[in-house]
Amino acid sequence: SPPPTPLLPHSPSPASSVSISSCQCSSAGPQPDCQMCCRSPQSRPQLVLSDPLASLALGTDLIAAQTTRQRRLQGRGFSHPPSLRVVSLSLAQNISLTAALDLLCQETGLDSQGWQCQECSKAVGALFGPGRLCSFTSKYYCADCHTNTQTAVIPARLMYNWDGAQYKVARSSMVFLQAVATKPIIDIRSFSPNLPKFAPCLDTSYRLRKQLTYLSAYLTACSRAGQEGVKVALAESVWPREYLYTGTDLYSLRDMEQLYTGELITTLTTAVKLCVKHVTSCLVCSGRGFICELCRDRRPVYPFNLDTTSQCEQCLTVFHSSCAAGLTTCPKCERLEARSLNWHVTNSKLARETGS
Repeated sequence: SPPPTPLLPHSPSPASSVSISSCQCSSAGPQPDCQMCCRSPQSRPQLVLSDPLASLALGTDLIAAQTTRQRRLQGRGFSHPPSLRVVSLSLAQNISLTAALDLLCQETGLDSQGWQCQECSKAVGALFGPGRLCSFTSKYYCADCHTNTQTAVIPARLMYNWDGAQYKVARSSMVFLQAVATKPIIDIRSFSPNLPKFAPCLDTSYRLRKQLTYLSAYLTACSRAGQEGVKVALAESVWPREYLYTGTDLYSLRDMEQLYTGELITTLTTAVKLCVKHVTSCLVCSGRGFICELCRDRRPVYPFNLDTTSQCEQCLTVFHSSCAAGLTTCPKCERLEARSLNWHVTNSKLARETGS
């Protein structure tokens, strides 16, 4: 009798399953009747892995960056980084822009930024348009963050190279420089000690500010100066930079720019003339002048006349420079020492007599 019809569909034998699931072609090449070789290749997902060296380059090693910074500055720049904060900028922008104040930043290329704008992270370069270089940070920006129309004096170039030219900067750099321009954050003696050799106007500014320091002390002790409005006129002539007549070494970025153009020297000279006119004509201020103990000239001498007078560093007595040229010791200091010695001798005698 014929075999019964199977109820289930026929399942392939193990041999046939092997022939379908695996390729039986020889090493000579695919066979036309091979079912595996005749199938169309299926696309497989491609994984784009980031370059580990590139990721390290984009990262920031703070210790290495600080070491490199100190090696490049070589004792110049800020002894302590100033605390500056511009409200319209982020914390990261404030930190990076403050660090660029005393350092000539080096251009590292768009690849170090990941081909992105330094400010908004928009793609720049190649098909997205060329990046625009900011001369302050030496970073690249897109056309929205760097309009190529804003220019500023680069502080590090001015302080180290006495270069007061205008350079193109990004929008955030311009906002930062304008916000901190009037802050007295530069101590010229420690920031760039060798700059006076190339900029003689710094010595002129130092002498004028030293004169103003003496003159402001005279005006403070004079009641007539307040009544006549001389103190107010002095403050208005340098406003809002009162530090110009209370010290000699602190400057702001705008002060250095004006010193480069000569505007600051004109301002200081006008302020000195204003104060000298009052002191020499005021009876109260004239009475606080010094009489040269060497020539006994009755005309008073003042410490702010730096070209014609000399002052003792210990007792602050003022002499004519011509009279003090041959001095080795100050006569007033000798008198004070002799008086102090006599006082000690007298006290010693009284102690012995009381004890006996």
